[in-house]
Amino acid sequence: MNQKELLAAILGLIFAGLLMGCGEVNDPGTGRDQASKLGPRTITSSPTVPHVLTWASVSAGDNHTCAIGADNNYLWCWGDNLYGQLGDGGTVDKKTPVMVGSDYWLKSAPGGRHTCGIKYGNTLWCWGFNGSGQLGDGTTGDKLVPSQENTGNSDWASVNSGYEHSCALKTDQSLWCWGSGANGQLGNGTTTGINSAPQQVGTKAWKSLSTGAYHTCAVRTDSTLWCWGLNSNGQLGIGSHQLRKVPAKVGAATNWSSVGGGWYHTCAIKKDKSLWCWGYNHFGELGNGTTKSTTKPVRIGTDNTWKMAALGTYHSCALKKNTGLYCWGLNDQGQLDTFDNNDRHKPKLVGGAGTGYESFATGSAHTCGVWYNSGINDIWCWGNNDNGQLGDGNTADANGPVQVINP
Repeated sequence: MNQKELLAAILGLIFAGLLMGCGEVNDPGTGRDQASKLGPRTITSSPTVPHVLTWASVSAGDNHTCAIGADNNYLWCWGDNLYGQLGDGGTVDKKTPVMVGSDYWLKSAPGGRHTCGIKYGNTLWCWGFNGSGQLGDGTTGDKLVPSQENTGNSDWASVNSGYEHSCALKTDQSLWCWGSGANGQLGNGTTTGINSAPQQVGTKAWKSLSTGAYHTCAVRTDSTLWCWGLNSNGQLGIGSHQLRKVPAKVGAATNWSSVGGGWYHTCAIKKDKSLWCWGYNHFGELGNGTTKSTTKPVRIGTDNTWKMAALGTYHSCALKKNTGLYCWGLNDQGQLDTFDNNDRHKPKLVGGAGTGYESFATGSAHTCGVWYNSGINDIWCWGNNDNGQLGDGNTADANGPVQVINP
């Protein structure tokens, strides 16, 4: 073979390799529609890291954030990673999104220093700090990558993470909790020991839940609301400060729709779209115009347009139908998106938001929202950014929205 023939052969091989690489990147099997039809699937080879064009959802923990890509169903996390809560196999903070494994995900739920999520096929996985068994895998050892809960079941519907505990619903409407039960937040009747495997709470017939830092609330199928765990500031909404080790009913109402738990306060929405909050209120996080705490639900405003609520440590946010995202409470690090650092005691429309936010999530002192932009969903974040949890590539706090850098 002469030199020209040898060169032609080498170029041919290189070109063929490039074609193979292009086929892998553009594999139609990684699209959102295809993934939902395929059900459970794991990519066993190391894929080319995909580029995210649009986001499906965002969720926030104490000082880290996670999101699922709408165009590929991969899970991405960023921010605090001291205990491996980003799931990338390391413990280095990340200021922009990093991919968690190479699986398709349905839901993610960052907590205090750990994260849980549900993969396609309805299996449940957790990772990060596990000193109280909050990963549910039967151990108390930290995990730097996702670890499946110890039963290996494939009937999980949703999951929430508190500071040192986790709770999840199954498709049969049963509710399960695990991790630290020191404040009764597991609902199993005790305040001693840790539980490193899921334990059922009460009887079946639960339809939604939310974990606060040290308490848990859930709505039953009869639309009654129940809370349990730490109650030092009235966050259980039962008219007292008494800790509860099993679910306690919140008032007599039978028209609750959804609930959101913070560190020391709780907010919930009724079927008529009215918003109610209770618990600690030193910074105005209840949104009723005062700084007086309360042990019973108080109505926020008079309108009936609220869609969903989520709470941070000392701030709250909620979406209204057709009018946008509102936040209130402590604003020392810009977590209210008002372009200043002044607290608000009533719901305030976030700066420049309008009706573009489709969903949102609150961390300890930061907030993120999925913004609809001409057919593409971007993620914007604001507030505390000490660990890079805003995802904009730096660690400077922001009192107005900054865009998460798409990987």
